[in-house]
Amino acid sequence: MQLTPRAISLTFVGGALGTLLRWLLGETFDMVAMLWVANMLGTLILGFANAHVWFNSDNRKALWAVGFCGGFTTMSGLAVWQLYGTFSWFAIAAMFAIGLLAYFAGSSIGSRMSAK
Repeated sequence: MQLTPRAISLTFVGGALGTLLRWLLGETFDMVAMLWVANMLGTLILGFANAHVWFNSDNRKALWAVGFCGGFTTMSGLAVWQLYGTFSWFAIAAMFAIGLLAYFAGSSIGSRMSAK
């Protein structure tokens, strides 16, 4: 991806939208549920954006993959640490493993939709 003023601006806008959505989830769900929903949905969307042909342009990648998904899922590992009061390897490992599955599911969906 080319680092242009437009890409930087789109990344900022996408990050603001992702952060706003994460905050709205936090107002709707308790902290643990919000964290899981944000991470799993964010990785699913990221997998989709990385695989679907519509997102092949630098500007769309900057807005959705880097900005939106980055803002939507940021600081989640640290939030898990804060929620459990101690460092929970299990909680972080589970979130990472299920996040990988969500990413590959999104990637598979994006690839299949692009092939049609």
